[in-house]
Amino acid sequence: MANQRTCRDSFFKLCLTVPVMDGENLTELLAVNNAMLIAASGQHKRRRRLISKGLLFPEWVVAADRKLLAASDVKSDLVVSKDGSGNYRSIVKAVVASAKARGLSIARFMIHVKAGVYQENVEIPV
Repeated sequence: MANQRTCRDSFFKLCLTVPVMDGENLTELLAVNNAMLIAASGQHKRRRRLISKGLLFPEWVVAADRKLLAASDVKSDLVVSKDGSGNYRSIVKAVVASAKARGLSIARFMIHVKAGVYQENVEIPV
């Protein structure tokens, strides 16, 4: 809420029209804006580590997980595909299904997302 109020206050200070948005859309706008600022500053380049095959991962991804993600023979629990060849066409639906399938288990659950453009806001429940 503090970010939203700060954003709205900035519009007023600059004598600009405050966009009419609900909390979710404003939060999304702030997240996109923050990502663009990080990309423009070049900070994202220092936070990634290169592994074989030219793949980049954030530094918080441990070495074992980087190797797992880079492997081509990993078995996925669910597959998301825009063309309908997977279990789901939507990443959000696959995440919801994975939460139900896992129950209280803390075991690793792999969702393979095939190439495509998925215009979704995905929230992973904790």
